Amino acid sequence: MNRRRHAELLSFLNHLKLFCMDVKTRAIFREIMREIGRKGARSAAMTPEERSARANKAARAAAKKRIAERLARERAARKHPKRT
Repeated sequence: MNRRRHAELLSFLNHLKLFCMDVKTRAIFREIMREIGRKGARSAAMTPEERSARANKAARAAAKKRIAERLARERAARKHPKRT
């Protein structure tokens, strides 16, 4: 069974489990799942400080990549100056 089909089957089975619950429990689960879906599965388990640290780390990595690309372009421009 391929991965996508397996995920669809699990989703369907979990959906069926919801209908076996009583109304209050179902409402609680739906609210929790809605909140998790809004934040994203990975970041929902994080505290705000952890999310902030993760975002800062990603921003630093992106800046480092941009700087490396810019320096590579400048090095290439110095090696091969344009003729006018």
